[in-house]
Amino acid sequence: MMLYMQGEFRRKKNPQLSLEFDAKLAEIEEKYTSYGCYCWIDGVDAGVIGGGRPVDVVDHHCKELYRCYKCVNSDYNANYTDISYSIDFTVKQVGDKTRRNLECDGNVKQDASNICECDKRFAENISKEAQSCKKGAPDDEKFGSRCVDETYRTINGGGSFFPNTMCNKEKKDVHRDQCCGLYPDRNPYSIKEKDCCERKTILDPETELKEYFIVAKGNCDADNGERVVISEAGNPHIYVDVTEN
Repeated sequence: MMLYMQGEFRRKKNPQLSLEFDAKLAEIEEKYTSYGCYCWIDGVDAGVIGGGRPVDVVDHHCKELYRCYKCVNSDYNANYTDISYSIDFTVKQVGDKTRRNLECDGNVKQDASNICECDKRFAENISKEAQSCKKGAPDDEKFGSRCVDETYRTINGGGSFFPNTMCNKEKKDVHRDQCCGLYPDRNPYSIKEKDCCERKTILDPETELKEYFIVAKGNCDADNGERVVISEAGNPHIYVDVTEN
């Protein structure tokens, strides 16, 4: 996963055989951990934890990963760190460009496949933002800078940013006991305050698109083909209709 984020294959060498391999992993770990409100704020061993508004685009993607992991924990009653998975990393030359692909299809167990999808999305997004930063791309309208800013390096990483006091946490005591969506776009929510809505769209006579999203309690629009659903226990991609008549 780290190799994808770094883009090492663009130099047309196999990093697994490079003497710089361990140093490169350490460099990536230093850059993307102990950072912001979600990026391994207390170091790798503490896992992905956090809360509050992300400080920038990188931190936003760490928050996505945090939420994805949280749903894995909830859906399978397990700690994501205890779930192992396999991933295929392929490189293909297309003209003068090198395309790298990550595939999670080789996992037989559903929990392994889903946590693989969490990590895959994170790696792809962080790699994309690293390239955008190098090119001087404008800030994201919602999340701000695409570049890592040492202002947000946490105490654990030698910086002066205190996540516990400097991250804007709007609701500190919300118990998010359900998850909504399909991996990797799956997010936790409080069933007391929110609903998970399913919307069906008929694309053609043989194709039906289902979308899942979180809204305030009672705001699923039945007139627009939406219904309130919850995931089936132990099978997060199967939904049960719980719409109140």
